Amino acid sequence: MSYSAQNNQGESKQVPLWAIIAAAVALLGLMGWWGYKNFGPQDPPLSSENVATQNLLDEMAKKCQGDFSKLSPEDQAAVRKSTGPYAPMVIATTYKKFQK
Repeated sequence: MSYSAQNNQGESKQVPLWAIIAAAVALLGLMGWWGYKNFGPQDPPLSSENVATQNLLDEMAKKCQGDFSKLSPEDQAAVRKSTGPYAPMVIATTYKKFQK
């Protein structure tokens, strides 16, 4: 079984059945992936502890304008407590989201 399509010169060209089946399978696969990405498992909501930590990081990033060295030693210690050795990078990255 095959379907025909006409080209510019009016001639008929046969489309093989396997090509139609392959296109249908690819389309179904794409639709399945899209459905899973949009309607599949969702990330759990943030805990109150995570929200408090993010609020602290947002506040500190705004306070020092992304430059970790501008924070007081107490503020640096508070940020390091939740982010560890990545504190300067986290503050800089957090501040960048406010610049958009």
